[in-house]
Amino acid sequence: MDYNSFKSKVEQFIENRNNIHDNDPALYQFWNRFADFLAQEEALTIQFLNDTNANNVDLISEIFEDISEKVKSKKFIECLEALEIKFPEKLLKHSINAAKSFI
Repeated sequence: MDYNSFKSKVEQFIENRNNIHDNDPALYQFWNRFADFLAQEEALTIQFLNDTNANNVDLISEIFEDISEKVKSKKFIECLEALEIKFPEKLLKHSINAAKSFI
């Protein structure tokens, strides 16, 4: 999959997430599908995260642990560490520690 197609799909996931209430039971199914999609395309996911804004990082950070468990990747951890520096207000330390525990 090329980056532009991937980015469009991620943006569609984000738009869908914004339409799901936090207390909706369907949210868990949505997160599983989104995490599976992102984990299947690790390199493109990292590229997207490096290029995206704080709002998208905040939304996707809700499933960083799920992605980390699936990819078990040092590169993904390095991406999270870079995001922590870029967006210190997002408090990603817990996600980084969880990602490290899966390796």
